[in-house]
Amino acid sequence: MTGCCAFGCSQSSGSGKKLFAVPLRKADLRRQKAWLHMIGRKNFVPTRSSKLCEDHFTPDQFEPRIWQSHGIKKLKPNAVPTKFSHRLPKPVRRPPREREMGNIQAGEPMQEEDSIQTLPSLDSTAALTAQALPTHTAAQSSEVQNCDQESAPQAGFAGPPVGESHAIPAFSSRAHAATYSHNHP
Repeated sequence: MTGCCAFGCSQSSGSGKKLFAVPLRKADLRRQKAWLHMIGRKNFVPTRSSKLCEDHFTPDQFEPRIWQSHGIKKLKPNAVPTKFSHRLPKPVRRPPREREMGNIQAGEPMQEEDSIQTLPSLDSTAALTAQALPTHTAAQSSEVQNCDQESAPQAGFAGPPVGESHAIPAFSSRAHAATYSHNHP
């Protein structure tokens, strides 16, 4: 069964569509080049069985008298296929809309209560990048250090005995957790 040689087309002689042979005669060399250009398959060499289905031709490419009187589609002598999925124009994309970020409009300067540190841009065409960083006190930093010391595991703790499962309770404070760990070895 012969099929259409156009890329992505699955029409065949059994599908009810009329198939037309790719021009091969020396007299049709110019027309053959036009067909091959429109088919657009790289390194495609047509043979006697290379055919295109009627879907790749516009209605004006058919002989109107034969088509209207007998219902038979016959190509005009100068017909060239023009309808291919790979030749469809790409849809035009609209530019993205500007977005609002809360009450801040594009181009409006940001105001922040915390300190703002301006970082150098890695891209010379990009605008300056600003990042808000909260300020920390020395007391907050020492709390973090003490937290690490208080939560360190006790020496000699090997976990629950083999074969027993123990649920680990959730604690609301570090002091409660420390009391629990001292009373439950």
